Amino acid sequence: MATPEAATRRGTLQDGESGNLVFWPVARCYVGFMGDGRRLDEDLGGEVVTQKRTERKLQRPRRYKVLLHNDDYTTMEFVVFVLIEVFRHSEADAVRIMLHVHQKGVGVAGVYSRDVAETRIAQVEALARENEFPLRCSLEEE
Repeated sequence: MATPEAATRRGTLQDGESGNLVFWPVARCYVGFMGDGRRLDEDLGGEVVTQKRTERKLQRPRRYKVLLHNDDYTTMEFVVFVLIEVFRHSEADAVRIMLHVHQKGVGVAGVYSRDVAETRIAQVEALARENEFPLRCSLEEE
């Protein structure tokens, strides 16, 4: 079996570029890759086929803000409880967020992917219903 160095050949690609091609023996054909991502297959008949590899770029998932809305009936203690239990904030952060919601009318409880944000909203609504509070949450794209 030939090593890649021993199988280096001077060749011409289909688009007219020339360069050193490195082939590795695989079964009954040689397979090699160029530095720019093209895959080259050389059949034993000497034919060269050029194929461009497609690179998939992963996108970061969209982030969504979970917003808490102020109302006149939900107690401050319950909002702090929700921020600690559902959103995993420290007590100091929970109090700070609760006061912001109380003063401004709306505040960000957390930023998550869509699925997680929807789950957190459902948990808050279930807790609020259980405790007979009209606390509202909404979702907004960041």
